[in-house]
Amino acid sequence: MAKRFEYAKNSILLVVGSGLAQVLPLAFQPYLRRTFSDVEFGLFAQYFSIVSIVALIAGLKYDASIMIPKSDRASQHILTGTVFINLCSSFLFLVLLFLFGHHFLGAAGLSQKLENYFWLMPISVFLISTNLAINYWLTRKKFFRGIVINKVSRRAVEAGARVGFASKLVKGGMIYGGVIGDLINLIVSVFQYVKSGGKIKMYRKQQVLKELKEQIDFPKYSLLPNVLNVISARVPVFLFAILYGDAILGQFDGSQQMLAIPLGLISISLSQVLYQRIVDDVNNNRKIMRFIRNNFMFLAGLSIIGVIIVMPFGVEITTIYYGDNYELSGQITQILVISYGIKFIVSPLSMTLVGLKKLKLVAIWQATYFLMTICLFFIEDMAIQDFVIIIVAIDVIAYFFYGALIYSAARKHDKKIEDLIQSQKD
Repeated sequence: MAKRFEYAKNSILLVVGSGLAQVLPLAFQPYLRRTFSDVEFGLFAQYFSIVSIVALIAGLKYDASIMIPKSDRASQHILTGTVFINLCSSFLFLVLLFLFGHHFLGAAGLSQKLENYFWLMPISVFLISTNLAINYWLTRKKFFRGIVINKVSRRAVEAGARVGFASKLVKGGMIYGGVIGDLINLIVSVFQYVKSGGKIKMYRKQQVLKELKEQIDFPKYSLLPNVLNVISARVPVFLFAILYGDAILGQFDGSQQMLAIPLGLISISLSQVLYQRIVDDVNNNRKIMRFIRNNFMFLAGLSIIGVIIVMPFGVEITTIYYGDNYELSGQITQILVISYGIKFIVSPLSMTLVGLKKLKLVAIWQATYFLMTICLFFIEDMAIQDFVIIIVAIDVIAYFFYGALIYSAARKHDKKIEDLIQSQKD
């Protein structure tokens, strides 16, 4: 009962806090959408897509292993090593951008305007990847209030900066605002890290390397599959830029932003608490199937309600909120909501596989999803709505398969616990 109450309390704290964090940028979206052009939003979507992919691999996925060790000291060693790896990766990314960035943009069909922000991309990568690593530490320590403070601080500063840049019609204002928000997030995260009991000190290199070696399965089995997964998520952004141009990409980005609000509000927040709970249950040989089933029912119910509301009224909601020139974005939203609906259910539950250290299963799914998504590159001369339908079909099939893997892994874990209990009785 105490465990159930703690999980509910932490979940409510994160959901409410994330809700406040989402309200701040949400309140200014109508102004920003009417001030910045579709092209500006399309450019930011490309920038963020590139940065998010690199940020994911910057720490070699050691960040997710911060939750695993039983001692805090071992976790701090991993965090220290992860931050150092992030710094090295960001510097390497800077060098590669200035050597090959121009050719990459041309080959990928992306906007050459991104060259103006090459100097900023490695900074974004370091900020995002390091914030993620510290966030895992705070989750480990159940310091969810600190996570909420980080999110609210970041979103408040990000929204304020973007409004300021928009009022001055600064080109790249969306990008600059995001970077400033990430910088504030890191400053506040470090403060919350210390407040949660973390120490800022130079640990011995041998200790850090020892702990990194202990968790070698994370870069070994998670790095490449996770890269493929995040590329899969960003493929539609790249293809919209290539096939339809920056302005239409801006419309697609508007749809994504509209649907990402509930995903960020509840789904992502719950995944943090769920991951901590799963790791705790696994380390203490407790069953998890009932816990997974209850979360599935809760997320499925909310997802169905969202789809029922958005599918018939997507255009009206979007145009009222963004403006009449976002009618196409509303049409895309009506279709794309199905994809976000199934992601809303499965994404937080996917942390079950990480908590169970079923990294090979995760790798298999992510590689499969990548191969399915790459098929989109063979599409030419297709109506925008039809293209979105194919995206949705791929997501539904892939995430249904993902859900089946999660269910199977949880059942096997519970069966193992049952056998252990039975053997103790005998």
